[in-house]
Amino acid sequence: MSNSTETRRVKIITDAQQSTATLNQLKASVASINKELQKTERGTEGWRNLNNELRRAAGNYNKARAEVTAFDNKSRSFWGGAKQMMTGVIGGNLIVQGLGMLKQAMSYAIDYAKELSDALAGVQKTTGLTSAEVGELSDQLDTLNTRTSKGALLDIAKQAGKLGITGVENLKAFVTAFDKVNVALGEDLGQEGISNMAKINDLFGETKKLGIDKSMMSTASAINSLGQAGTAQEAYIVDFTKRLAGIANQAEITLPNILGLAATLDELGQTSEVSTTSLTQLFLQMQKDSSIFAKAAGLNVKTFADMVKNDANGALLEFLKGINKNSAGLSGLAKNFDELGIDGTRAIGVIAALSQNTGKLIEKQALSNTEYTKANSVIK
Repeated sequence: MSNSTETRRVKIITDAQQSTATLNQLKASVASINKELQKTERGTEGWRNLNNELRRAAGNYNKARAEVTAFDNKSRSFWGGAKQMMTGVIGGNLIVQGLGMLKQAMSYAIDYAKELSDALAGVQKTTGLTSAEVGELSDQLDTLNTRTSKGALLDIAKQAGKLGITGVENLKAFVTAFDKVNVALGEDLGQEGISNMAKINDLFGETKKLGIDKSMMSTASAINSLGQAGTAQEAYIVDFTKRLAGIANQAEITLPNILGLAATLDELGQTSEVSTTSLTQLFLQMQKDSSIFAKAAGLNVKTFADMVKNDANGALLEFLKGINKNSAGLSGLAKNFDELGIDGTRAIGVIAALSQNTGKLIEKQALSNTEYTKANSVIK
C-alpha cells in the first residue's frame, strides 16, 4: 500500500474531525462573547474591546466553516487515488481495510450529493427557475470570493426567492450582497434582519432605483456606521425603519433620513413600537392639518404647510426646534392630540425627547446620508 495515499486518507478524515470540533468551539465562543457584549455599556473601552474580539471570533468561525466545506473537496480528491491505493494493497487484511476506507469516502460523497441536491431543489421551488437555470446559478455561486459554504449560499438564494427575486443574475447579485452584509452585520441582525433590510429597500423603492447589490450595500453601510458611531442597536434601526416605511413613503422622507431618525430615538431610550406609532400619527395629522403643529411651534402656518408638502423631514426638524423653544406649545399640543384620538402622553414623550436633541438628530441623519452614498462601510 502506498504510504502517501494512506497519509492522505488519514489527513482527510482527521481534517474533517478537527474542523467540526473547531467549528463548534468557535460558534460557542462567538455566542459567549456576544452575550458579554450585550451586558457591556456601548461606547466604553470595554465594549470596543469586546466588539473587536467578537469580529475576530466571527472571522475565525467563518474560516473554520469554510474548512469543513473544503473537506468535501478533499474527499473527491481522495477518489482519484483510490484505484492506485487498492492496486498497491498487499494481503487480505489490507484489502478489507482499503474497502472500508472506500466505503467511508462513499458515505461522505453520498451525503454531500444529497444535501446539495436538496438545496438546489429548494432554490428551484422558491425562485421558479428551470433546472438548467438552477445549474447555471450554482456555477455562478462557485465563482464568488467567499468563505461561506455552497450550502449556505444556496440557502440565501432560496430566501431571495421568497422575497420575490427572480432571474439568475438578480439572484447572484442578492446572494453576493447578502453574504457581504452577513459578514459585517450577521451577529447583530441575523439572517432574518438582513432579509428585512432587503424588504425595506423594496418598500422605499431603493432596489428599483439602485439595483439589488448597490441598495443592499448602501443601506447596510448606513446602518453599520450608525451602530459604530453611538449606542444605537442595528436590529432596532431595522425594526423601526420597517415599521415606519409606509408613512415615510407617503410623506416622501428618504430612507437614509429614517435610518438616522431610528438611531437617534434608540440612543434616547425610546422604544421602537411606541416611537413608530407616535410618529405615524404625527405625520398623518401634519398632512391633514399642519396649522395645529405650526401654531404649537410658533411657526408661520403657510410656510410650514408648504414645507410639509415639499420637505416633510425638514418640516419635522423645524417643528422640533420650535417646540423646544415653546414649552407651552407642547402642552397645548398634548391636548390637541387627545382630541384627535392620538395617545397624547406617548406621543409627547417621543416629541419632547427629539425636540431636546434636535442637534443629535441632524448629526445622525447627516452621517446616515453620507455613508448611504459611500456604500462601503461593511467591506472596509
